Amino acid sequence: MLVRGSTGEERSSVGRGPALTVVLLGVGFLALVATHWQERQVIGRIDVRGASTLSESAVRSVVDTLMERRVDELSFADVRTFVERLPYIRQASVYMSGTRSLVVDVVEREPVAHVVIDGGELRYVDGTGAVLPGAPVRSGHNVPLVTGLDVSHERHDLKRVIGIVNAVSDIFDANLRQSISEVRRERQSGDVLILTDGLWWRVAASDVAHPEEVLRKMSVFWTTMRASLDVRSVAEFDLRWDRQVIVRYKGNGASTSA
Repeated sequence: MLVRGSTGEERSSVGRGPALTVVLLGVGFLALVATHWQERQVIGRIDVRGASTLSESAVRSVVDTLMERRVDELSFADVRTFVERLPYIRQASVYMSGTRSLVVDVVEREPVAHVVIDGGELRYVDGTGAVLPGAPVRSGHNVPLVTGLDVSHERHDLKRVIGIVNAVSDIFDANLRQSISEVRRERQSGDVLILTDGLWWRVAASDVAHPEEVLRKMSVFWTTMRASLDVRSVAEFDLRWDRQVIVRYKGNGASTSA
C-alpha cells in the first residue's frame, strides 16, 4: 500500500532513469566520435629533440618517413627501437605532443676521446669504450686522443683507458680537464701517461682499473704546487708511489718527491 506523501519521491526516482540514459548515450556518442577522429589523425609535424650535428641527419632519415602516417598505424615502441639502433643514439623516447606533432627525444652517445683506427682515420669513442662511426661533420667536442693501443684487437684495454678519461671528468676542475690532450697506454709496462699542457703524468698499470685515488692526488698536487714549480724543466710527474708524487726532470734525470 502506497503512502501519498511518497509520490514526489517516486516521481523523482522515475525521472532519473530517462535522464541517466540520455547521459550515457551522450558519453557513448562522444567516445565513438573520438575514436573515429583518432583513427583519422595523421602525423603533421615531427620534432626531434636532443640531437646534435652528430646524429640529427641520421635520426631525420628514420623519422621523417612517418610524416602523414596515421597515428593508429604506428607503434611508438618500434619507432624507438629503430632510432636507438643508430650508432650515435644511446636512448630515445617517442610520444605525441598536441594533436598532430610527433616528438622524438634522444640522448646521444657522448664522445669522450678520439682514437686512430686502421687507415689513419680519427674516430670518436664514447664513455663505454665503443668506437663510433665516422662523424658526418666535425663537432666542437674537446676530447683527448687515446694512443698506444691497437683499437681493433685491444678493446678491453681501450675500455680501461676510457675509464680513466671518465674519472677525469668527475674529479678534475674544468681547467685541468680541458688541458688534457693525450692519454697514452705504454705497451711494455702497461702504465698510462696523461699529457696536460706538455707535461706527462704517469699512472701505474695496477691503478688503471680504479684510478680515482691517483687522479685525486694528481689534482691536489697540481692545484697546490704548480705555482712553485719550474714546469719547463719537468719531464714527468710519477704518480705510482703511495701518498707522494715523484717529479722527474729533463736532462740529468734527477727527481724529487712532493
